[in-house]
Amino acid sequence: MISDPQSAAPLASDTSWPSTMVRALLLAFFLPAFLLGGCGDDENNAKPASEKQNSPPAKTAANADGNADTQIEGTFRVVEAPGDRAENPRRVSDGEANPELEKDWPIQGKVVIRAFKGCSNLNPLTAHDPVNVKAIGYQLNMNLVVAHPEEVRPMPWLAESMPQLEGKRQVWTLRQGTTWSDGVALTSADAVHAWDLLRLPALKSATSHVWSAMNGSDIASIEALDARRFAVTFKDEATAIDAMVFGLSFPIVPKHAVPLDAKKAAAMKQMPGSGPYVVEVWNPKQSITFKRVMNWWGDKGHAIFKNRYRLERIVRKVVTDNVQIEEQLINGLVDLAAVNSPNAYVRLEGEPWDENFNKAHYYLSKWSYIGWNCQHPLFEDARVRRALGNLVPRSHINEQRYHGLGHPVSGPFFADSPFSNPKIRPLRWSDRRAKKHLADAGWKDRDGDGLLDKDGKPFEFTMLCQNASNAWAKAVLEPFAETLRQVGISMTVEYLGRQLYERAARHENAAYILIWDLDALNPDLKSMMHSSQAKGGYNWQNFLNADLDHLLEQFTSSGNEVKRIELAHKIHMLLYREQPITFLFTNPSCIVWNKRVKNVLIHPLGLRVWDLRVED
Repeated sequence: MISDPQSAAPLASDTSWPSTMVRALLLAFFLPAFLLGGCGDDENNAKPASEKQNSPPAKTAANADGNADTQIEGTFRVVEAPGDRAENPRRVSDGEANPELEKDWPIQGKVVIRAFKGCSNLNPLTAHDPVNVKAIGYQLNMNLVVAHPEEVRPMPWLAESMPQLEGKRQVWTLRQGTTWSDGVALTSADAVHAWDLLRLPALKSATSHVWSAMNGSDIASIEALDARRFAVTFKDEATAIDAMVFGLSFPIVPKHAVPLDAKKAAAMKQMPGSGPYVVEVWNPKQSITFKRVMNWWGDKGHAIFKNRYRLERIVRKVVTDNVQIEEQLINGLVDLAAVNSPNAYVRLEGEPWDENFNKAHYYLSKWSYIGWNCQHPLFEDARVRRALGNLVPRSHINEQRYHGLGHPVSGPFFADSPFSNPKIRPLRWSDRRAKKHLADAGWKDRDGDGLLDKDGKPFEFTMLCQNASNAWAKAVLEPFAETLRQVGISMTVEYLGRQLYERAARHENAAYILIWDLDALNPDLKSMMHSSQAKGGYNWQNFLNADLDHLLEQFTSSGNEVKRIELAHKIHMLLYREQPITFLFTNPSCIVWNKRVKNVLIHPLGLRVWDLRVED
C-alpha cells in the first residue's frame, strides 16, 4: 500500500504494512507495537479499490538484457550499534527455551519513546489509524499470531499454535490460562462475540477496516468448540489455507465488557485487554503511558514470553521537531527515538552522543519506485523502461540524500526474506546501455534538436509527484531529469497532492513516483501487479501481463512454502526483465537510544519494544 509519513513514522516495535489497502490493518497488527520510523520518507495512504477486470494478453520484453545485469545481491542486514547487541544475543523460536534466558529479568524501569503522533482511539474494533492499531496490537490486546522478527515467519502469540486446517475450517486454540486485564478468563466465547459484533449492520462502517483486513466477506461462520478452541469456517478452501491473514487481524474483545450493541461498542475508547500492559495516563495529543500488568497470564509458564515485556512502564511521547528531539534526548526526557531525517541522523556524532548514546539503522519492507504507464506510447516497450532504469543515478542519489545509508532494491520482496531472488541486483547506471535500448526501440534524434524522437514525436513526458515538499522525491527526480536530458529525453514534474492517486488510477499519466509498503511475511502483489487491478485497483502502471497474472495467482493460492519461494523468484525475475516499475530504494530506518536502555536488538524485521529493559 501507499505509505504515510505520519502513520509510518511513530515509534513502534516494527513497521511495514500490507500490500493492499483491503488489508490496511494487517501489518499493524502483525508487526509489534511502536515501530521506529526513521530516516525514510513516505507518501500518504491511498483509498481502497475493488473493481476487477479480466486479464488481457501479455506484453513481453523485446531484446531485454536478460541476465546481463544479474549478480549476487549483497545481504540486507542492519548496521549494528556498538555495545548492547552483543551483550544478549537473544534468538527465541516460539516455545523453545534459550539457555541465555534461563535467569529471570526483573520487570522494572521506564523507557520514554519518541512518537510523531498521539493515540486517539484504543478500541480494537474501530481503531484504524496505524498509531492506535500498533498501540493496541502489542501493548494492550494480543493478536493470535505475530511475525517472528528474526526468522521472518508467523509466530503463534495469543494462539497456542498455528491453526489446524480442516478443509474450509481453521481450528484455533488459545493459550492456557489467558485472561483479560481485569482478571476475567479469556475464552473462545470472546472470539465468537467479536465476530457477532463485526457482523452488526450498524457497526459495519466503523469496523470496515478490520472487516477488510481479516477478509471478513470470505468467512462463513465462527463457532466455539470448547473454552479454548474455536473454528473459523471459510467459504472456500483456498481462503482457509491463508491462516496468517485471519490470525494477524482478527480482534478478540471481552464479551463481559463490550455489549452486543453497535452504538455502545463503537463509543468505547478502550476496554480490558489481553496484553501485558494497561493504560495508566493518556493525553491523546501529548503522550500515553502503559503500565505493566504484574500478574499477566503470559508470565505463567509460557516460554515464548519469558523475559519479554520487562519494562514496568512504556511512555510514548509526541515530539515532532528534530531539533527538539535532540534536546530532549540530551536532557534525558526521551530515551529512544526514531530520527526521520538522514541529515539529522548523521549529525548525531561527537559529544554527548558518542559517550551516552547508541545509534543504528536498518531496513524494512518498504520501497520507493517509479511507475511507468505501460500502455502509454512512450513506455509500452520494455526496452524503453529498462533504459530509463539504467539512467537513474542511484549512487549519486544515495550519497546526496541518504549519506550512503539508502539501500537500492531490485524487486518488490523484502530482501531478508526467502521470497527475494538473491541472483538479481538493481539495474546499474549505464548511459551506454540505455542509449542502446532506446535506439533498438526506435528512439533517435533525427532532427538534431537534442531530443530523441520516433514517428515524428519527441520523447518528453510528465512525472507525477505528490508534494513539492517531498525531499526524497526531489532528491531522485532532479538528478534523474539531468541524466535523461543528457541522452535526449525531457521530463517535467507535476505536483498534485492526493490528486496523484486519482490521476494515476485512471491512467491519466505517463509516470508517477511513490513509496509502497509490502508485507514481508505474506507479500501480496496482486492488488498492485495483476492485470485485473488495472481498472479499479492499484495497478496504476497499467501493466497487463498474463504470465505475471498466472504466477501471482499461484503464489497467492499455494499453501506450499517451497513452491511459493520458487514462484516469488520467478515473479522477481519477470519484473526485472519487464521493468513496469523502476525500483529505487529502501530507505533506512534510523534510531538513537540512551545507553541506559539495554537489550536493543535489531532483527531483520526491525526493533522490538518487547526486548527492551533497563537496570535502574
